Amino acid sequence: MEIRQGKNSSRMAAALALGAALSLGLCACQGKADSQTAAALRGAGVAPYSLSQEEKDVLESFGMFGRSKLLAFQGPEGAGGLAVHVYRLGADGVWESIGGGSISQGQDSEVQGAEDSSGGTLEGTFALELGKDYTISFYINSQGLASYETEPISLEKEIVGSSVGFLEEFQKMKRDEEVPVAVMAYGSGTRMRSFSPEDYFEPSVFEGLDLVQAVTLEFTSGEAEVLEQPQTDAAVTAPREAAAGTAEGMALYASSSFSYGEEEWELQLWAQEEMVVGGELALDDNCRFLIRAVRGDGAYTLFDDRVQLGVPAGEAWMDVENRLHIVIRDVRSARYAVTDFVFDGEQDAFVGEAVMDWNGINYGWHVGAV
Repeated sequence: MEIRQGKNSSRMAAALALGAALSLGLCACQGKADSQTAAALRGAGVAPYSLSQEEKDVLESFGMFGRSKLLAFQGPEGAGGLAVHVYRLGADGVWESIGGGSISQGQDSEVQGAEDSSGGTLEGTFALELGKDYTISFYINSQGLASYETEPISLEKEIVGSSVGFLEEFQKMKRDEEVPVAVMAYGSGTRMRSFSPEDYFEPSVFEGLDLVQAVTLEFTSGEAEVLEQPQTDAAVTAPREAAAGTAEGMALYASSSFSYGEEEWELQLWAQEEMVVGGELALDDNCRFLIRAVRGDGAYTLFDDRVQLGVPAGEAWMDVENRLHIVIRDVRSARYAVTDFVFDGEQDAFVGEAVMDWNGINYGWHVGAV
């Protein structure tokens, strides 16, 4: 099945391209980027990258000025990596991690295209962009490009005020020390004061706000860390639903018919109605998707969620014991999850088990069919 993007996707693609350009210095001349970086930094640390008026105009034209920040960084002696931490302030006043990523120098670099520069100084640029639904995208350029994005956040109250504070002057940094470079505060009340990254160290000043986020940078040794796959959730059950008609607010985008147990089945992919234009999928930042298996006048819902920068997929197959499997792949810019649903005829339901569920990853490269 081929997923095609409509005209509305051009705005999202342009924004992503601009984000990548930000991390490369917003200029074609590397000499200019190097000189501006050197001027901004006064030793090991991080500092705002100086933008020209033309570059500011580009940001303004995409509605990104004031919602994005470009920083230059230079690591201290012994630093071989840069880690980015994204936090959300919990109800108990404690910062909770909601994402992040890292790069490292040398042969074990996590940055695509990075070359071995062991012994050299770690330096480059860091771009941060605030998106819809309180997502945070960031790009790191240091002998290669890495990009990450946090998951959308849904708030119950209507937000009427916000305050965004970015790092505005050079900040000296040591290895293994987190330095805040951005804080974002959102509230439903009538008053909103201004905040700065330094307020990260005093979470009590954010009391009464509906959402507070922070981004910190940390220079690390760059040594490879052992990553453990998060524990998967317990088995989930998708029972048969009596009605298999049109899903409210959704449009059927793709389907595939097959036979199993002497009955006709159909695997369907539904998308948010306004995102399907002339039979094409016109992605615009995020979209609700629904995947279900239909048999007769009943249906089994296997996936129902909003997805940012991605399209879920379903695949049906029979194993050597003639059991029906439907595998759901939920692939996004910052998530890769695979759930294997097996049909249980006695329960008249699909029982699914998570094969893998990675969050905070950096998805972006593949070969072959997707």
